[in-house]
Amino acid sequence: MRAVIEGIVQLIGLIFDKIKIYSRASVVRVDGGLSRSTLFLRLLATALGTIVERQRDVETTARGVAALLKVFKGDWSLNDVIKGVHVNVELRVEPGEERLSLNRDIVKRIIEGMRCRA
Repeated sequence: MRAVIEGIVQLIGLIFDKIKIYSRASVVRVDGGLSRSTLFLRLLATALGTIVERQRDVETTARGVAALLKVFKGDWSLNDVIKGVHVNVELRVEPGEERLSLNRDIVKRIIEGMRCRA
């Protein structure tokens, strides 16, 4: 099970590496069923090198949409949403709380070596 979670975390890490070029995210907020796993959160924080927060309500996509609607309506600013005025944090995980077994460079080489042929 841990190997599957580490694989998922490393794939997210590869995507996050690209996002970091355009964003200065100091916190990553997660939701959904997998966010219930503390191991996943600890591995994710380490892989991303940033703080990971889980909200009390793990199905929060609708809450995020509602927050953006409040921005559109003028009740909140985009900075309010970025700061997390709509967030009720249940757990905050720092990078390094859990060590990764997989090396991101190795995972990246494996992914790059996979070629889909039609």
